[in-house]
Amino acid sequence: MFLSSLISSAKAIQYRVRADLLSRTNSQNAFIARDLKAVVRPELLRLGDEINENIYEYLSSGRTFSDRQYESFQKIVTNPHLKESDKLLIFNALKQVKLKN
Repeated sequence: MFLSSLISSAKAIQYRVRADLLSRTNSQNAFIARDLKAVVRPELLRLGDEINENIYEYLSSGRTFSDRQYESFQKIVTNPHLKESDKLLIFNALKQVKLKN
């Protein structure tokens, strides 16, 4: 569920960025796409590994994610294309992540 929430939020960001770009005039469109295979995918894999490692370390120390951490989570997750509902979806899924025994 956590990975699904990240994928859904990433798609939402992608759609919102695209909508922003399409609403601009050509002179405002200075966006340069990054190479998917050479840049984007390797970075996504690196970030995924980093997220997994950090969650594992956090949960391995006996801690869990709880509602009282949401305010901090909101401050850390700052992408302007993420709505509050997107953040809540990710955070609620994060609270459900458990280590396998």
